Amino acid sequence: MINTWIVLIFLLDRGQATNKRFIRNIRNKPLHTLAGLFPVSKHVSPDLAPGPKSPASNDGVCEQFENDGWYMMLAMDFAIEKINERQDYNFELESIKLDTCGTYETAFWLNDFTSIIQSDQFNVSGIVGASYSSNSKIAAHASTMYEIPMISYQSSATSISDTYYFPFLFRTIPIDDLQAIALKNLLAELNLTYIALFYDSSSYGVGLKEMLDKDQKDLGPDKVCLLDGGYMISLDEDYTYKYEINKIIQEDTIGAIAVFGYKGDLEKVKAALNKTGERSADDYIWIASDGWAQFDTDPGLKKVIGTTFNASILANFSEFYDKTMDKLISNSSSYHENDQTVKIFKRFQDNAEMKKLLTMDPSTEDKISYITPVVEAVFAFAEALNNESSLSLSTKLQDLHYNVSKVFEIKGNSHSMIERLTYGDQSYGAYSYSAYSAEAPEPWVIGSWQTGDSAATNINQTQLKELLRSWDMTETSSECEKCKPGWVVDTVRDQCCYDCVKCEFELFQYTKPNDFENCHNCSTSQRAINGTGCEDIAISRISFSDPLESTVLVFSFLGIICVSMTYWYMFVYNYSPIARASGRSYMLLVAICTCLIFTSPLVLFAEPSKFICMVQRVVVAGPTVGIIAACLVRTFSIDRIFRHPGVRQRLLSKRLVLLTIAFLIVIELFIESIIIVSMPSKPRNDTKDYESITLECKMPEEDIMLTFIFPGMLTILCGIFALRIRKVPSNYNESRYIIFTITILTFESVIFFMSFKELDYISYIRYSVVCIIVGDYMTYFALFLPRLYIIIFKPERNTLQLQCSANGQFLLAKTVDRGCNTSLSVGEDVMMRLSSGTEDEMMTKINDPDQRVSAL
Repeated sequence: MINTWIVLIFLLDRGQATNKRFIRNIRNKPLHTLAGLFPVSKHVSPDLAPGPKSPASNDGVCEQFENDGWYMMLAMDFAIEKINERQDYNFELESIKLDTCGTYETAFWLNDFTSIIQSDQFNVSGIVGASYSSNSKIAAHASTMYEIPMISYQSSATSISDTYYFPFLFRTIPIDDLQAIALKNLLAELNLTYIALFYDSSSYGVGLKEMLDKDQKDLGPDKVCLLDGGYMISLDEDYTYKYEINKIIQEDTIGAIAVFGYKGDLEKVKAALNKTGERSADDYIWIASDGWAQFDTDPGLKKVIGTTFNASILANFSEFYDKTMDKLISNSSSYHENDQTVKIFKRFQDNAEMKKLLTMDPSTEDKISYITPVVEAVFAFAEALNNESSLSLSTKLQDLHYNVSKVFEIKGNSHSMIERLTYGDQSYGAYSYSAYSAEAPEPWVIGSWQTGDSAATNINQTQLKELLRSWDMTETSSECEKCKPGWVVDTVRDQCCYDCVKCEFELFQYTKPNDFENCHNCSTSQRAINGTGCEDIAISRISFSDPLESTVLVFSFLGIICVSMTYWYMFVYNYSPIARASGRSYMLLVAICTCLIFTSPLVLFAEPSKFICMVQRVVVAGPTVGIIAACLVRTFSIDRIFRHPGVRQRLLSKRLVLLTIAFLIVIELFIESIIIVSMPSKPRNDTKDYESITLECKMPEEDIMLTFIFPGMLTILCGIFALRIRKVPSNYNESRYIIFTITILTFESVIFFMSFKELDYISYIRYSVVCIIVGDYMTYFALFLPRLYIIIFKPERNTLQLQCSANGQFLLAKTVDRGCNTSLSVGEDVMMRLSSGTEDEMMTKINDPDQRVSAL
């Protein structure tokens, strides 16, 4: 009790931040610190007062408040609160957030940043940020030095994708390579093949422009030409862009202006165009990159279309935001002493923009989806930290697949899917095409683009036509002639046009009307029609009506009849000595597996399909393992009986024997299932014949090798036990037949593998089926025919005297000290008493000394 009061007094005496650390220590949960970098302020004028000034003083520096950065900063706290509420995480998180002041001097934030991540006072496990690629580049060097993973939520520049220089940098958004392709596909869809481009001087704007140029060189169709190669946006606030604007006005064919940069860059170009008096900004279509389209839901333009990366819209953020702002206003927030959230709020609390943000309308959540990448970054760290493997945190992040809906509620039908972090040039994500018009000032999504997809197939053509109609636009033809069907782009001939060449495999390839970059393959049973589509053609395959196939099927049918009749005879003579000595459950299982192998030609000769190719890999292997497993259990049983005559054979009950055999078969099927999943087999057409094709199930060579490993192990064990029982009295010694059977199966497997490597598909199937059927007949001759011969033609041998050397009867003869030559007058009477009842009861009597003495 005294200890409890001491703890309470201590908690009341310390600040809330310290209290949290103490409480976590009591809970024995480790605390991980995440450092965050956010552009909450911005420096608008490079002209400072005379004389050098330290950025740390904030005297006239970074005085413009950025509400987007403020939202993103609080989004990090929102994510941490939700994660700390979860009971399935064995740790807790805290944040230390810093303001980077846009792209202002690095010293503004770098000194505080490095002191935090290198301090022993904090357990900094990860870095969230930064927003601008130039800041992320600097922070990434520091994270590499201290080997702390860093996840950026907005930096998309390709220049920081080199994992050699930035091995600890990850991102929750795609890199600019993908955005350049998405923008190019959008322009091609709109037939805007000649545009003016303004790009920001930052690594984001320059990188995006360079990737667009690179994309044009690699993909020739619908090449987008840039007026004068594009214009860099000047850093000089007084620059008028007179030359650039005049060039745009003089070029009547220029119908669109692209801006690769940020909101401020857009405003500069828009103002310069409106100043001319000849044309206005509304006369052009504006192509937006996600640098400003992601944040500006009302850019003051009537014709805007651009890309925004897809992000989930999170619910309940407005509630958290209002609660946090109330604490900041009442000065009751519990931020870390090194965290700058409170400092920033006090600095801008009288700012007009900040006053508008004191509360949040829940509908605002739909307009700030750009906070989601921040939440994803925190969530990715949490998922990786929760992974208890011995791998490094950086390695865990590389392999991480996450879904924010695990912790956060996704609003409406917004984007929600399993995500991966962008690492190096492995970029994941999707873009939406959003547009504005005079008739619909609010943006709406007209299509999307994601890795590996063609943009044209993902654009809503109906909405696109409505959009063009609202812009008073009609679809215009490209300056370059399209490639004709069956032809694709070869090389770029000049600035805007290209040459076309035939598809490499013109007989089996075609092109789509809106795709002149890729040749598409016809299905395995089709050929191309003048490069426009495909038609079915004849298939050259194994037919059941061919002489060889018909003969094999006849022999397979006869084999099934022979096995069935043999087992029927044994069933009729169920309680005869030969049937009891053979083991009825053992023979039934061998009969079923043998019949299944006899039916395998129906699958192996069938027309290849995905299902048939899968079944072909188990139709022989499964029953073969069943036969080998039955022989193994049989030889093991006989070895136990004759080598341990005085021991009660509990392992030899019929139920346990069947379960053992079934378990071994299941192991083989499990191995085959793993192989099928990891190395799938599909029908493939490798022929170049225009009139017919040959379908084949192409299986990896490793599959064939792995398939025989487990049966090979069982075969070796079976052979060992068969050799151990070779000296069992020779009246009816099964070891020679079992050795013969497993030898045949071994040769069959070797021939199966060799034919797979050396022969073509049809020859391989025919050769293998013949070997399988011959081997199955050999199994029948070895395991069934001797028993059938005794039952039908040698009934005088179907006696107890004959069987005293199998299934334990030999133990009885040894007990009465008479051997197998004991007289039938005594032996038959005794054996008839012992053999009454079921097979399990018979084995119990034989193995029980008291039962044997009673019978005697």
